[in-house]
Amino acid sequence: MTHSSPHRPKTRVPQALLSALLLLSLMAPTASFGVTPQDIAKFKALSPADQQALKKKYLKTKGAAPTKPAAATPVKITKRSTGPQSSTESEARASINTPTLGERAVPKSLSKPIKQFGYDLFAGSPTTFAPANDIPIPRNYILGPGDMVEVMLFGKDNESHSLPVSRDGVVHFPGIGPITAAGLSFSKFEAVIKSHVRSQMIGTKVTVTLGALRSIRIFVLGDVFRPGSYTVSALSTLTNALFVSGGIKKLGSLRNIQLKRRGRVITRLDLYDLLLQGSTRNDHRLQPGDVIFVPPIGKTTGIAGHVKRPAIYELRKEKSAAALVELAGGLLPSAFPAVSQLERIDAKGHRVLLDVNLTQKSGKKTSLRDGDVLRVYSILDKMENIVLLTGHLQRPGGLQWKKDMRLTDAIPSLNDLLPEPDLGYVVIEREVLPERSLKVLTVDLGKALTDPKSPENLLLRPRDRIFVFSIHQQRAKALAGLVTRLKRDTRFNQPARVTQVKGHVQFPGTYPLVEGMRGSDLIRASFGIRQKTDLGYALLTRETPTGDRIEVRSLSLARLLEKPHGPADPVLQPQDTLYIFPEGSERPNLGGVRKRLSQQARHGEPVALTSIAGRVIAPAKYPLIPGMRVADLVAAGGGLQESAYTELAEITRYAIEHGSPRITRHISIHLGKALKGVATENILLQPHDVLRIKAIPEWHEQEFVTITGEVNFPGRITISRGETLRSALERVGGLTPQSHAFGAVFIRPSVLARQQKEINRLTEKLEFDIATIMQGQPSGAENAAPPPVSLLTNLLDRMRQTQPSGRMVVDVEQVLNNEAYDVILHDGDKLYIPPKHQEVSVIGEVHYPTSHLHQAHLGNTAYIQRSGGYTDRADADQTYVVQANGAVIAGSSPWFRDSGTSIQPGDTIVVPMDVQGLNGIQLWSNISQIVYQLAISSASLKFMGIF
Repeated sequence: MTHSSPHRPKTRVPQALLSALLLLSLMAPTASFGVTPQDIAKFKALSPADQQALKKKYLKTKGAAPTKPAAATPVKITKRSTGPQSSTESEARASINTPTLGERAVPKSLSKPIKQFGYDLFAGSPTTFAPANDIPIPRNYILGPGDMVEVMLFGKDNESHSLPVSRDGVVHFPGIGPITAAGLSFSKFEAVIKSHVRSQMIGTKVTVTLGALRSIRIFVLGDVFRPGSYTVSALSTLTNALFVSGGIKKLGSLRNIQLKRRGRVITRLDLYDLLLQGSTRNDHRLQPGDVIFVPPIGKTTGIAGHVKRPAIYELRKEKSAAALVELAGGLLPSAFPAVSQLERIDAKGHRVLLDVNLTQKSGKKTSLRDGDVLRVYSILDKMENIVLLTGHLQRPGGLQWKKDMRLTDAIPSLNDLLPEPDLGYVVIEREVLPERSLKVLTVDLGKALTDPKSPENLLLRPRDRIFVFSIHQQRAKALAGLVTRLKRDTRFNQPARVTQVKGHVQFPGTYPLVEGMRGSDLIRASFGIRQKTDLGYALLTRETPTGDRIEVRSLSLARLLEKPHGPADPVLQPQDTLYIFPEGSERPNLGGVRKRLSQQARHGEPVALTSIAGRVIAPAKYPLIPGMRVADLVAAGGGLQESAYTELAEITRYAIEHGSPRITRHISIHLGKALKGVATENILLQPHDVLRIKAIPEWHEQEFVTITGEVNFPGRITISRGETLRSALERVGGLTPQSHAFGAVFIRPSVLARQQKEINRLTEKLEFDIATIMQGQPSGAENAAPPPVSLLTNLLDRMRQTQPSGRMVVDVEQVLNNEAYDVILHDGDKLYIPPKHQEVSVIGEVHYPTSHLHQAHLGNTAYIQRSGGYTDRADADQTYVVQANGAVIAGSSPWFRDSGTSIQPGDTIVVPMDVQGLNGIQLWSNISQIVYQLAISSASLKFMGIF
């Protein structure tokens, strides 16, 4: 990471600009190697064209070759693979992760394979390690035939000579003669030359260097990849020759490489010295005819596990386990040397295992044999002396545990928490020694911070885990892991120490059971009840120790919450479930309780369920609590409705007496007295009892009708049971002079439902007919051509889009004038009195469907002619009229055939489609009429503001 100086403003310069300026500074003969602010200013002062030209000249761009300095040697850098992660890296990476209290078993087996040490040295290219020829020559270099000696004379005479060492080992020096060179070291030969020059060339000084060096022939034999004769540089050493030969096989020794000269071993090379210590002490320089011999590998011993270099090592002087650990680089911090083991093949050929304690002298001195494998295992995967903070905190994670450490030491203030924490419910997970079983505690962090001396400021123990929640957090989800671990402790007659709350609380779910925990504590853990909760009735189910049955008891939340930890607040047991219900008719989650109780029923033990029906808030089947009476069942049902009749209620009881068939008895009680606790009325309930709460006689909910349009006081009015339309019209002040009573629109919800049902039936029938026709199956008239598919689908779409109106034909004029025509009103009825109409509408199969101004002397035929007459698809004989009051006059009636009879204002003439010749669609005429009629009604109602 690079840190900028705090005293110098940070200037952002484009990388391309800096690169260009750097090249400019390098090209300039007097420029320094740094890019100064003056250089940047000069570059910015250039024109854009000059800047671009400068970049193209000195920067490598796409399509342009880079400029190379003449004397520069290209250097190729290859990115090296990082390889697998080492044990040290793994341990370091694990140490920076979030601390955890989780533990796992450490098996005494090591699955990671180990390899022979050192042989990876020869995995590269052999020519990589060839000796360089342009380096200073060592003073002890031995000259031989083929070497070139460079001699420079200066002083009296200035000359230079390149003098080769001849095959007979001499150098022919001009003016001096032959000088013996072969077999002499470079330093001795240099001294000989200088002596000759001083004695024979007075006044002349000399310098001697070596030029091109000779090549020598050597032999590499033994367990190498390419044994044979090689020509190498005279500067080559043992290691250079080994690389040229491809390296040593894994069967060859790395620790006893022999250099033989003239038939005897002059040195032995131990490559471990080079690999482990960097020592080249025995890496001798080669001479012509030298033989490098690699013998077979010696004794080997492996070491695996938590050491720095687990591998198979060749032994030389190492005799003990401690020496082997030293070869492997030592132990890792995660190693547990006290439980190390040595795997060995004994004299009888059996594989045996020896325990080795590497922390003791006796263990360190354990002697090694060929083929042994030493295994060093890790420490146990657990953390000690730690307190772990989890949840709604600024800095969750581990803390060092200290003696006498308390909760407020781990969380000193509210500043250590995130906003909106739940201070009233903090969970502490604790391990109980020595078996490390789980124990759960809960504390009020708010009280602990307010009063550090209070019992809420618990004394912490090592490996405690503290959970802090937000007021918006689903804490049951956050505690799921802890609950799962608690459930694992379930045994026969020892249920898991968890409890559950369901229903109308903020965060329902399963919670750890704390010692002494009560119902109010569980509600507090779930962050309290919601709004509109039924405070009069709650259920607590309890598993029996064997887990095959449940026991049920009812609770009053009002009394429980009024006095927590009081007589009405039960102490919870493992696997208890608390059910809390909302106000209203719903009792969610009771289905599972009823199912369990039904499964428990046996001969002689009837199912513990009872029912309440009628005028209660939540009629249903409820668990029969021991000692449950009528008043308790009414409370379970949410209380009485407003219409409940308290003078009389009825209990239906089913019983089997003396082996007789099941009999039914009806018991009448005074409900009001039962609710007041009168024992004779508030009787004990039995399984299968059904309590029916009756309604007050003649009790009815308020009913309303809506009258709009041309009345004096339009609006929504309340009606009494059996009230008629005439009465309602009188109450709204009667009709106005502009009203058109004959065209009144009367809508009833029950009629709307029947119309929708009929439309659905006809639509399904039409879908079936269309499918039959498209499959080519006969479904109607013989020898009739099938209709076009587009015509069928269009009609089906119209049917699906048709909305019923719910209109019922009512003649308001007759209602006002004759009681026999009066209509009894129902809840939800609507009446619209339109203003006087002056138009007559013509729709359907006419050329120009429209409305016409009413003229008393015109009949239906005249109006049709004024709309352009019939189309080719019209069925003139089936033409009908929908009158203003909703009544339909069919075309076959005598009145309709009398074309001279005048049409009334507001009437609609409908000309249907001729569908008699279409195969399989005999109902189309009726369908067409219904569609047109409904279309007329819907259009008129929308126009009049009813919809």
